[in-house]
Amino acid sequence: MLNTHLQKTRKDILKKYTKAKNAVRILTKQIDDTKEEIEYLEGQLINLEQCTLPTEIDEIREELSDMGYIRKKDKNKKQKKVVSQPIHVVSSDNFDIYIGKNNVQNDYLTLRFASANDIWLHTKNIPGSHVIIKNKDSNIPYTTILEAAKLAAAHSKAKNSSNVPVDYTFKKYVKKPSGAKPGFVIYTNQKTLYVTP
Repeated sequence: MLNTHLQKTRKDILKKYTKAKNAVRILTKQIDDTKEEIEYLEGQLINLEQCTLPTEIDEIREELSDMGYIRKKDKNKKQKKVVSQPIHVVSSDNFDIYIGKNNVQNDYLTLRFASANDIWLHTKNIPGSHVIIKNKDSNIPYTTILEAAKLAAAHSKAKNSSNVPVDYTFKKYVKKPSGAKPGFVIYTNQKTLYVTP
């Protein structure tokens, strides 16, 4: 009788242990997913701050509705779809630098516009813009990379900070994972600069 009682107690303990272990696994995934959502929405706040044209706000609104964050606009209203343009500046060494102002522009710059040997920059672990330095079949000078890094920092959540980490790598090392949110990429072979915007 004591043996039967011990076996039942063991089964109950094992059942509770398994249930707790599964709960920890599920909660860990939910915490990771929530952190990812927070990072995405913080990035959208940065994107909204950088808008200079109504079309850029419309692109963000459309993305948020596609992602299920806000309601879609009335479909009966026919609208001309106008695509906004990234910021374009020329470095002191005469290299073209492009800065995305929202995730539509970031994806366009990184995934369609940039060539394999262009330089891609982004603040390290901080929401912000994708920045591209177009390579003219030559080595890009350090001064241009530094200028682009400062632009990346200035167009990020850390724009009012100092000593901001900015990663840079060739565009060929930047990939978008399957099913990733707009503007999200992964990259390798990066170097990090610390700049003040």
